[in-house]
Amino acid sequence: MKKMLALLLSLALCLLAVGAVAETATEAPATDSAIEVNPVENGTVVPFADHNFQITLPSDWNVLEVSDDQATAGIIYSCANPEGTRTVSIAYTELAAATDLNAAATELANTYENVQMLTINSIPFVSYSIKENDVNGIATLNAAGTGLYQFLFYPASDEDYGSLALQIAASIDTIQ
Repeated sequence: MKKMLALLLSLALCLLAVGAVAETATEAPATDSAIEVNPVENGTVVPFADHNFQITLPSDWNVLEVSDDQATAGIIYSCANPEGTRTVSIAYTELAAATDLNAAATELANTYENVQMLTINSIPFVSYSIKENDVNGIATLNAAGTGLYQFLFYPASDEDYGSLALQIAASIDTIQ
């Protein structure tokens, strides 16, 4: 778990480019809740076949180039609205040993705030916030429990974007 924390912290440092750094919290993960939100309307489905999931994003959003530093820290995809004021980044971190989502949630709660278990399209996630840097995130494990996916939404303080970020999150689904 220490290696997972180190990888998460490395990812947080990398996310400085998109406005994210870890903030200490002492909360324990809250109980599971389900997101009941309609997905993005008239969006574009972006498949990640190598990772067995897809996400629907607004059709007018631009794919951002992932820098070498971001790629090294695990960023596999990043996009932004046309104005560049709202972003979604997706990161993948290979873990040294298999784990379960409860253990991952406990580790996240040691670093981030508002950690809660939730379910999206029958996929278990952990949500969290990095208030100091205006970021909300959700994380889940791959099927083997050996990799952690993080979906990061910036800026969390943009109330209008909050609704859209929920719609984007609600669109995450496995590829059948």
